[in-house]
Amino acid sequence: MSARPTKITRCRCLLLSAWCLASCGVGAHAQVEDVRPADTRFDLDLDGDACPDVLRVFTNKQTELGLMHAELCSDGEAREVSTAIMPMWFAQPAWLAGESGAPFVVVGTLSNQRRHDEPDPHRTVHVWSIQDGRWSAVWRGSALARPLIDVAIVRRDGVDLLVANERSGDRVVVTTYAWNGFGFIAAAPSD
Repeated sequence: MSARPTKITRCRCLLLSAWCLASCGVGAHAQVEDVRPADTRFDLDLDGDACPDVLRVFTNKQTELGLMHAELCSDGEAREVSTAIMPMWFAQPAWLAGESGAPFVVVGTLSNQRRHDEPDPHRTVHVWSIQDGRWSAVWRGSALARPLIDVAIVRRDGVDLLVANERSGDRVVVTTYAWNGFGFIAAAPSD
């Protein structure tokens, strides 16, 4: 399922004013305070066409809402696409399948889908990419081994891995996950 791309040519998503949010098709329920200007910027080739693109991740750490905005370079012309505002507490590009081709974007999000003994909503991980010039959810987070606390991306032998702090009873377990093409498999649990 693809996220509907949102063109942000007039407001460039830098100020995120009320006019900008409205003109970009963001729902009326979103407030200007819900998303703060660029916490993170990545310069990389998001769509695998050997032309440098820009990924900006806008988040608000208190509300855990955010969006991803991409400035895509194609044949020398820039085109902009964004996700809708969504629950988001983490987003980082990752070469889960190795350094060939375009990266995925690993997104820490909130979910009400029950998998463990997590509270509602609880933290989970999704994987997004740019496909055919649009944001597309590649994987929408089936359960990791245990309830998720936090994640990081680490590189080992040219491949990015997901390292997760997970809750196991009253202790925290660190598990390393590898991408298997459609989801993550535990590569190195700590227990």
